[in-house]
Amino acid sequence: MKQKTHKTRRPRIWQTTGLRITAFPRKPITASRGGVWERLTGTPPETSEIKPREDTLTEAGAYPFLDTAFLTFKQHPSRIDWLLTVRHDEGSLLVEESLFLGAFEKVCDDFCELMRRWFKQAPPLQRLAFGASLLLPVNTLVEANRELDLLLPSVKVDLRGTRDLSYQINRRRNSRTGAKGLEINRLSRWAATQITGMMIQLVAGAEQKVTQTEILYACRLELDINTAQEFKAGLSKSRLNRHLDELTEFASEIAKKGDIA
Repeated sequence: MKQKTHKTRRPRIWQTTGLRITAFPRKPITASRGGVWERLTGTPPETSEIKPREDTLTEAGAYPFLDTAFLTFKQHPSRIDWLLTVRHDEGSLLVEESLFLGAFEKVCDDFCELMRRWFKQAPPLQRLAFGASLLLPVNTLVEANRELDLLLPSVKVDLRGTRDLSYQINRRRNSRTGAKGLEINRLSRWAATQITGMMIQLVAGAEQKVTQTEILYACRLELDINTAQEFKAGLSKSRLNRHLDELTEFASEIAKKGDIA
């Protein structure tokens, strides 16, 4: 039987649709009066909401590095999230370019630079996670299946007969940051997908006319790279940058090489 190879005719350029940093504090934290977003970015957020009963804080606004991106901060007593998403203003047209934040490596580098600045003001952390939602645009569903066949060595993909392919796996590795006994979860979810763009037009006041604008075929990759829950020692603040670098390096490796041990 012929072995699969990771070589393709062209380099894979994964496009980013979203990034996430999730931090789990060692002890429950109380929502502040706000200002976290502004202290990090240097400008006030567009929205800020405190819910005293749930003890949560949410702040959001334009991302400093990219006009088409939206940065959201969510703080719960036991979890903190920084979310980078595509910004869709009211009345905007959904086309292929508006789905993406940009090439994964560049968007990830800028986002992580911001997160390193946040680490200086972050509370003591128990765990850290990096998430990414990526798309690899192709011309046809068959081409999407072909890419997944190359990226998933343990899966045999029928290029023309396969529909709704979805594959998920977690392959742990030992951390190389110097934290003894720390393991890293490398969870990846793979799929071949078809995205239909839609344009909504107002007709005669309240009536709406919906028009299909285009169909985009792509491989979808969802990544959740995180420090294992069993590690009880907590993460040293002096190593947070190294932990983040390791999580993003694992994510980049999976995107480039596929599902490898």
